[in-house]
Amino acid sequence: MLKIETKILDLSQQVCLIFAMMAWHLETERKFLLLMREWHRVKKPAGILITQGYLSVQPGLTVRVRLMDHLCYLTIKGKRTGVSRREFECEIPYDEGLELLKMCPGHVIRKTRYRIPFSGNTWDVDIFSGENQGLCLAEIELKRPDEDFIRPGWIGREVTGFRKYDNSYLANHPFGKWSIGESNP
Repeated sequence: MLKIETKILDLSQQVCLIFAMMAWHLETERKFLLLMREWHRVKKPAGILITQGYLSVQPGLTVRVRLMDHLCYLTIKGKRTGVSRREFECEIPYDEGLELLKMCPGHVIRKTRYRIPFSGNTWDVDIFSGENQGLCLAEIELKRPDEDFIRPGWIGREVTGFRKYDNSYLANHPFGKWSIGESNP
């Protein structure tokens, strides 16, 4: 069983940041809404259920715990610059991840992810459930911010950089509680 006191969690951000500086990689991704009529026609592989929560959400530093397929990951994301940001991710024991998830303030994010290969890239399509039911997003991870890619016909409006579509934002401001005007980028 994982025993962590709140006092230690406050310090963990600093410790994780120092540790992670050695293993950061640059994440470059773009995010889009789905065109649902077209998406429903796509042949999909089995989806992966993802449950995740946020231990800390601060400007320039987000600490996430994610459970999927009996695996658990602790992820630290740095400040976004354009479509890129620094990221550190490591696998942690599943039982410890469950305990950390219980400590996350805000709502837990639940979604089913479909990994769809298309024209040399892989798109991660997230269909949200729970308090974010009705939200459907697609992301593509790129090697460079200026990398060209082909959009599948089920990709709609780009929402990269719109904070309200970040999972860390959705944990405290669920899509199901947005006003009609808020759901427009």
